[in-house]
Amino acid sequence: MTIYDRIGGEYDRYRTEIGARDLLAVVEAMGDSLHVLDLGCGTGYPIAVRVAARVSRYLGIDRSEAMLAAFRRNVPQAECACVDMTAIERLGTGWDLIFSWGALCHLPAEAQVRTLIAAAGLLNPSGRLLFTNGEEPGQCKGSVGGYRDVAHALRRHVDEIAFDHVLAPLPGGASDYWAR
Repeated sequence: MTIYDRIGGEYDRYRTEIGARDLLAVVEAMGDSLHVLDLGCGTGYPIAVRVAARVSRYLGIDRSEAMLAAFRRNVPQAECACVDMTAIERLGTGWDLIFSWGALCHLPAEAQVRTLIAAAGLLNPSGRLLFTNGEEPGQCKGSVGGYRDVAHALRRHVDEIAFDHVLAPLPGGASDYWAR
């Protein structure tokens, strides 16, 4: 049992609106017929609650059944599944936007890199990959569980995933935005 299984139903009380506005801006710039994959969706609040209503398909994945139970209550119009981020290949291709907000950093750095390379392979040719990470190696803002940073390790793999890296500081923390 993870810490998220223990706090699942109470998690929304601690969550702020950080991330929702940023993801909505990305969705609005890309259009409304998007297929969106949320890696580490948690309870769906606030991001999935806001974004799922604006896209054609929204799939949130998480390892915590308690978080997914809350996700189903919070975002009934979206899909969710109990899937480890490191096993996303089975979700298939055709995604327009894949993102991980405050979740990827819970994986060991090597697993983060593998997961992001796998995510890049699931995107449509014009797809976008967005994830949050700390501003310095080893830093990730938050208070639940342990955190690691992947941006510096991932930069070694940019040629492998054929993406351009754009550092895009967002309110409340740093994010990395990868685009073709």
